[in-house]
Amino acid sequence: MEPKLIARISGGRSDLAHYLLESKNLSVKLTKSAVIVDLPVVDEKVSRITYFVPKEIREVEAEILIFTYESGYRGEARISCGTSGMAMRPYYINEGGLAFFAKPEMIINIFAQKNGVVKITQLGVSSVDRSFNEVKLETETLWLGNFYEDGALSTKCMIYNDACQAAIRRASIDYQPSKPFYISDNY
Repeated sequence: MEPKLIARISGGRSDLAHYLLESKNLSVKLTKSAVIVDLPVVDEKVSRITYFVPKEIREVEAEILIFTYESGYRGEARISCGTSGMAMRPYYINEGGLAFFAKPEMIINIFAQKNGVVKITQLGVSSVDRSFNEVKLETETLWLGNFYEDGALSTKCMIYNDACQAAIRRASIDYQPSKPFYISDNY
């Protein structure tokens, strides 16, 4: 599962959830405090994905969030952190120990291989076009290289040093840990 955009509608509005599921054929999850809707993709390019925001979601002023998760398997890992490089509070932790995050505006994803190759990407919500009911998820590569080379991280990316190290550690284990690797202690 790749990062995507979701709409979070406050309040457990089962009537709206049922309508969006039945009439609009959208993927909808109902929680105690919100309705979570996976926004459908309209256009996909290399560094930008455009999503459709139905009128019913716009009318209730839903919060548009970037949805991503921490993962690691067979020598590769993905860690998510805030733009400050700090660990984030997870939105949800499943039984397998994967942490899921949902944040507005911007998230940093760090992809690592156990040999130290790291890619730091910034995911950001941009170009909300109300007239066409569209919102875009932009991806920008901030840094790509071998973490272990002297002076490898650019000055701009030094704030992601701890997250990079956590991603490499996660990539270096050959099993799925039973708990998240890089999350905020207050969850």
